[in-house]
Amino acid sequence: MNNQRLFIYKILKTWFSTDKYIDHILTFEKTNFKQNEKRFITNIIFGVIRWHLQLEFILKKFYKRSPSINIRILLFIGTYELLFLNNTKDYATVHSIVEMSKQSEKRAVPFINAILRKIIKFRKNGNWDKFKKNENIPINIKYSFPKWLVKKLHKDFPNDINPLLQKFNEEPLRMIRIVNIDKREEIISEMKNMNIFKKENIYDNNFIEVTSFQPILNHSLFTNGLITIQDVFTSFPVKLLLQDDPKSVADVCSAPGGKLFYLRENLSKNIPIFAYDIDKYRLEKTNSNAKRLSLSNINYKIADAQNFEFPEATHFLIDAPCSGLGVIRKKPDLRWRRKEKDIAKLINIQMKILHNVSKYVKSNGAIIYSTCTIGDDENWNIINNFLEHHKNFKIQKSDGKIIPSELIDDNGAVKTIPHLHFCEGSFAVILKKH
Repeated sequence: MNNQRLFIYKILKTWFSTDKYIDHILTFEKTNFKQNEKRFITNIIFGVIRWHLQLEFILKKFYKRSPSINIRILLFIGTYELLFLNNTKDYATVHSIVEMSKQSEKRAVPFINAILRKIIKFRKNGNWDKFKKNENIPINIKYSFPKWLVKKLHKDFPNDINPLLQKFNEEPLRMIRIVNIDKREEIISEMKNMNIFKKENIYDNNFIEVTSFQPILNHSLFTNGLITIQDVFTSFPVKLLLQDDPKSVADVCSAPGGKLFYLRENLSKNIPIFAYDIDKYRLEKTNSNAKRLSLSNINYKIADAQNFEFPEATHFLIDAPCSGLGVIRKKPDLRWRRKEKDIAKLINIQMKILHNVSKYVKSNGAIIYSTCTIGDDENWNIINNFLEHHKNFKIQKSDGKIIPSELIDDNGAVKTIPHLHFCEGSFAVILKKH
């Protein structure tokens, strides 16, 4: 376990000392860890990132002065294991953390050893259970979220804040999409043989919930393009678009390509699709992934959707840059990396993209606007503002036939909320041009 915990420590040290997202830091490419070791490592890294505010709050009960960040990371790892994991032995955890501290924080060894033993006592004497049930603990500590974000989410979900935050701290749904429908039963059978199959998603049975992605990545099912990693909520904007009889389509924020690929697969091959993105590297990666899925007839071009002069098309898909607050389960460090000031900047970008794209929609065409966030400020407020200034567009309400009616809000948009629905948080609406 020492090698695993040392790897964990190094990754967390980088995360705490930079502004990088964990998916830009954590990679197993140059390691020899087994699948179960990778799961253990990922569990602790994500767990510490997710819960470090609460861990810090608890640890402060046992020391008068906050130690260095390196020592705190060691304590975070040990405390997370001791309080949140049931499959590790207390003595093994303490021994491993102490051994690691001898390498980098030798003077702190007695201190670290003493604190971790106090954490064990804290758990064994029932104080950990009392802590979790204590209603006087501040809500941001209870769920380990920054104060500004709790305040924002409470504004949008005043009656659901506790179940929402609780859901955000759960393990995300891991989904793959069956690309080759003709081999559906064979694919499901193989996933069951790999012991990763959980169940078909309730909203679309070609989206399969799995226990882990790791066994898939090098498997022929994935490398040959029979399946792809994709969440069901990403299909909803595309389904809205497809039901509106498009003649030409532009996906103006197309990377990383999930919606684009689903669109190409389900749209007649003689209907052109143009894929745009501001990021050259991400667009090239999108093109590469399309080739893995054997998808062609997609025209790629680098473009900033805020001001690019697009060729006219009947339908434009705007998967808008957003705060991503609907997918916090999938991205545990988003709560810490995203800042309150970011929201205003994103709203400005969203409005500029909508305004610009509206100029190139053909008569009787439409814009499908979507995000992976759940607050009104980046969704309905944006739409209402747009409609005030563009009287030739109207909301086209979804009828609940293609997309389950439980996912359609009172105004006709698709709106998914993690604690209410079987997917991550998202928003999508059709703006029809008249």
